Amino acid sequence: MDVLTDVIQITGAKIRIDRCVSVDRSFSLVGDWAEHGAFYATNRGQVRVDCQPGESVILNSGDVLFLFDGKSSLSPEPAATDPAEVIVGRVEFAVGQTGLGAVSWPPLLSLQATDDVRGLVNRLADEVRGAQSGWEAVANGLANVLLVAAIRAHRTPNSECAAHGWLRGLSDPEIGLALQLMHERPAHPWTVAELAGRLSISRSAFAARFKQVTGRPPLTYLTWWRLCCAAARLRRRDGATVAQVAREVGYETEAAFGKAFRRQFGRTPAQVRREGGGSRPASTLQVELKKRDPFVVREQEVAINLIRSAAKLQGEFKPLIERHGLYGPAYNVLRILRGEGKALPLAEVSSRLIVPHALEEVVSSLHSQELIECDGQKMLTLTARGSELLAALDVPVIDLHRRQLAHLSAGELAELNRLLVKARRQDH
Repeated sequence: MDVLTDVIQITGAKIRIDRCVSVDRSFSLVGDWAEHGAFYATNRGQVRVDCQPGESVILNSGDVLFLFDGKSSLSPEPAATDPAEVIVGRVEFAVGQTGLGAVSWPPLLSLQATDDVRGLVNRLADEVRGAQSGWEAVANGLANVLLVAAIRAHRTPNSECAAHGWLRGLSDPEIGLALQLMHERPAHPWTVAELAGRLSISRSAFAARFKQVTGRPPLTYLTWWRLCCAAARLRRRDGATVAQVAREVGYETEAAFGKAFRRQFGRTPAQVRREGGGSRPASTLQVELKKRDPFVVREQEVAINLIRSAAKLQGEFKPLIERHGLYGPAYNVLRILRGEGKALPLAEVSSRLIVPHALEEVVSSLHSQELIECDGQKMLTLTARGSELLAALDVPVIDLHRRQLAHLSAGELAELNRLLVKARRQDH
């Protein structure tokens, strides 16, 4: 097996296509991938992708971009006059981006348009737009072909390869051959002398050149690659014992293997196997929270994800209404009264709150600001001043909500709505 195929299979690198979007001056997409990278392929027009930390890439028609870490945003290129069409997806790795994701990829890979690349991107766009039976399998396959093409382009002698690592090593004739030997037979007891002999160069020259290109001495690289292979095998949970995996990657004893494995990944082989479950990667939430072990049950993870997502949305909404002297429950009360259009009993207003809250202090505050009237029977009425304040907030609030969820399609929003209702109503 060649080195590139080896690395792709061990890491489980693959592209998942999400959708095809039309990018005009009103469009903005912000992606936050802690677990996944981003994929952009421009089928028509010109767009701009802003990546961390502070790098911008202009994509013309037929260009493709792969981002392997962090946040990115997609927007129209300022000079562009016509809408662009972009296929958007995610880059996934089976081993996640914890210590087990140590197979070093460059921060990004780009693929410039050629006739072949344009043909693939155009076919990809047709599949996504057409959404015929099996389109996802075809689209993901085409995107993975583009990934291999981007890596091949990146490793050519005239390209700007990564500072060091296996990818740069592939572009070096001598080091590339050494990598091939180690990847073909990782369990073989390679020595620097034997590898140098295969390349017909001196031992010292080979060792110096290998470290310069890959960033690791030859035998350190071999140890690292053996352990990456072992981690991938353990996460498959195919019945192999730790002792078997240790022997397969060249360790004579399970103890020596376990010590080296823990030093490399900060986990024991047994822990990694428990995390596996069919090469299940560390989840986005697990990475965001820097949680070492997976969640005990999926329900726990979903509940925390809901809390975290709600907190993010609320964290952007709260400063907006605070600038107008309001806070969540108070704004909610004003909206309820405006929607009803007449006086409502305090108890009825309380029953309609988005989040249950004691209303005595809220009502007192709104009354003191002359935003509502409250009579002796605890009937609440919106004042003209309260109506004016709500009118001033209407457009900014709607704009905020649109920006917060602009990266979701209409279908995704409808499905998210359905699932959120189902999550809080067991009878739904």
